[in-house]
Amino acid sequence: MTARIRPAARGDIDACSVICHDAFRAIATNHKLPTDFPDVAAARGFVAMAVAHPKVFGVVAEDDGRVVGSNFLWAFDAIAGIGPITIDPAAQNAGL
Repeated sequence: MTARIRPAARGDIDACSVICHDAFRAIATNHKLPTDFPDVAAARGFVAMAVAHPKVFGVVAEDDGRVVGSNFLWAFDAIAGIGPITIDPAAQNAGL
């Protein structure tokens, strides 16, 4: 495993959207709750907005060059918000 954290870019939107959807679906299914992102398109809208916004700093985690997760820092106020943190369910608990 070769882990790398780097700034998120527009080219990461599709991979991050699928991961975001799948990660939230896995959590919701495990806890018998509705998911926050009912489909990849909903996740894509959120991720695309976050990546493009000048007051949001995103990072992606890569494993051997493949995007396996993301996180966002929302710097709208003096106290920033963090999240959502997502990881590909297939990469979960793999030590990344």
